[in-house]
Amino acid sequence: MSMPQNPTQPPSAPSATTDAVWGDSTTRIGVLLVNLGTPDGTDYWSMRRYLKEFLSDRRVIETNRVLWWFILNAVILTIRPGPKGRDYETIWNKERNEGPLLTITRAQAEKLAPRMAALDSRITVDFAMRYGNPSMASRITALEKAGCARILVVPLYPQYAAATTATVGDAAFDVLKTIRRQPALRIAPPWQDHPVYIEALASELERHLAALDFEPEVILASFHGIPKSYVDRGDPYPEHCRQTMRLLRKRMGMDENRLRLTFQSRFGKEEWLTPYTDETVKALGDSGVKRLAILTPGFVADCLETLEEIGGENREYFLEHGGEQFAAIPCLNDTPPRHGCSGSGGAAGTGRMDRPGPGGLSAQKTPQPVQKLRGISGINTHAGNRPTPHMGAGPEAAGALTCSAAEAGISAGGLGCGCAAGREAGRGLAGFGLMTFRTREITLACSFGDFSIVKCPMLVSSARS
Repeated sequence: MSMPQNPTQPPSAPSATTDAVWGDSTTRIGVLLVNLGTPDGTDYWSMRRYLKEFLSDRRVIETNRVLWWFILNAVILTIRPGPKGRDYETIWNKERNEGPLLTITRAQAEKLAPRMAALDSRITVDFAMRYGNPSMASRITALEKAGCARILVVPLYPQYAAATTATVGDAAFDVLKTIRRQPALRIAPPWQDHPVYIEALASELERHLAALDFEPEVILASFHGIPKSYVDRGDPYPEHCRQTMRLLRKRMGMDENRLRLTFQSRFGKEEWLTPYTDETVKALGDSGVKRLAILTPGFVADCLETLEEIGGENREYFLEHGGEQFAAIPCLNDTPPRHGCSGSGGAAGTGRMDRPGPGGLSAQKTPQPVQKLRGISGINTHAGNRPTPHMGAGPEAAGALTCSAAEAGISAGGLGCGCAAGREAGRGLAGFGLMTFRTREITLACSFGDFSIVKCPMLVSSARS
């Protein structure tokens, strides 16, 4: 089943949904992709609503609630919506009147849907935002009303953090509290070290670097930061980032001096994970580095933090501190599978995700021609300016992250088990501790980038976590 065109409307439901026996061959399976969120507009009040919802989350801000309520309502929500709205305006998709994160996440779901429907017409793929619209509540309710007895929620974060992955789980189960006939719900685990995710990052990085007209002296891999106090309380996020980096360096054949780990997007006076991206960029320029590239492996879709903060602010920092050539490498976004991703068995762990078109968002001191920012639906950029929306988005603009992040989450999280003897992707499905979504007739086995229906009517598989 293809994804509904309007995510605010529930998917079409069978007429006998409420009479179906949940778990039989007539019920549906929902896959819900969830990203962080985006405001409904760039105006003051739209930004204020979005910031209030986001910054009121106790997972995001772990501090004294009385003190934070005063700071949030008396200070932040008074002065920040205006400047933040202007930041969003620089990357806004004006044709659709929405943020690029919404454009790309919709595109990911739309292209993932037919791949899943080819396995089983009962599978419905949808998407939601943790903050803003379409809300998780509206989409989980829509999937349940459409007859989905099982729902796999896929947080689109390769590396786990309580402020991202965990809060998606919180919201999902809050929705279940309001449903009398609850569907079975599974939260997909992170995939920070999955071989195909690493291969996707490496392949795209190689492609974009090869298309640049300069060779970067240093490449930064910038991940979103979190306060160090969150790590002290047990958050595994920095270790997940380091795992990704170790594997990416090994795959790329680069050492820590050439491919460096940094953390971005900090705010407030509290110490965050270091080294900081902005300070590193400035120091590199001051030290005489002239050519720099930055990729953002922790983001599966380009957004304000990648387009404006990296492609805009940090580009300016680098040039102001003596740098000459800069490239912001696009996220995986709507990377289509080309070869290897749809292979079977262990081969799925070595699939490449190649995307046509030249690589890298170049920024130099001399004017450069306008070129499309690869993999971003409806976004164009000028080499000497910040990325700006493209007005000509058509059918091709509806891309999907069909083989890297979304399918990684599905593989790692819920539609798979080791039901075919010897079947594995990379380190093997059994290693993930997966839960099978099984009906009376079939068991769905999803390996990373390799989906198949396995006829196993008598199979009893365990749910491990």
